[in-house]
Amino acid sequence: MATNYNCISYTDDAGRDFLILKTLASNIKLVSLYNESKTCQTVKESGYYGMNASFFNMPDSTIRPCALHNIALQDGKTVGSGATFDNNYNYAKDGTVNVTGNSVICWSGSTLNCLNGINYSTDAGIPASRNSWAQGGFGLYLCDRNWQTKFESEPNAGQYPVRGGSARTGILVNRSTKYVYLFACRILTTTISELRSAMMAYAGLTEGGSAGNWAAIMTDGGRSAQLYSGEGSAIVANVRGGPQIIALKNKA
Repeated sequence: MATNYNCISYTDDAGRDFLILKTLASNIKLVSLYNESKTCQTVKESGYYGMNASFFNMPDSTIRPCALHNIALQDGKTVGSGATFDNNYNYAKDGTVNVTGNSVICWSGSTLNCLNGINYSTDAGIPASRNSWAQGGFGLYLCDRNWQTKFESEPNAGQYPVRGGSARTGILVNRSTKYVYLFACRILTTTISELRSAMMAYAGLTEGGSAGNWAAIMTDGGRSAQLYSGEGSAIVANVRGGPQIIALKNKA
């Protein structure tokens, strides 16, 4: 069963409730629910503890149904649906290219990192070894006063205005301690700015200060937003299943 984690309830200064799964990077596994079940599933249905992750095409899409929009690798291999993008993305397989956002949290098996400006899984710094993983999303540029400009420069950021409200998920990491914090808020009015601020407050960071070893990305939200464990869950109303999750290694 899933072990070596903490489920933490956190409330920000505005009274907004977040749920956090804290675990070591070595206890993380990226899972293709689509390849395991040939369909999209919720995290709870999957039997894992964890959180939704990559942005993706809907199952009823006429073009590449269930294709991931982010780099999502486990042991150097894509956990995508097997779809192939067109020549705009060099015919890359889904899970090997960042179509939405171009930041990545990755674990080499010994080093935890957050990289920005990453378009393909072959870019420098993306690990491909056994026991490694890499998850793409939007960079949140903690403590950087120019974070909004940097966020809005990432691919397809125009679809996700920083002041727009939605349920949110993201991944906060500490490179030094090698802890990963899966963050989720099911409140539909949560802005990207509020998600980022909650992560910074939880880590004890201030705007314009040093982020030190902390870094974060935003993952898919809206009706995809879901974090599940035996101790607690944060699941948006009318949640939909997804093709891929970031999970604790062992099933519940």
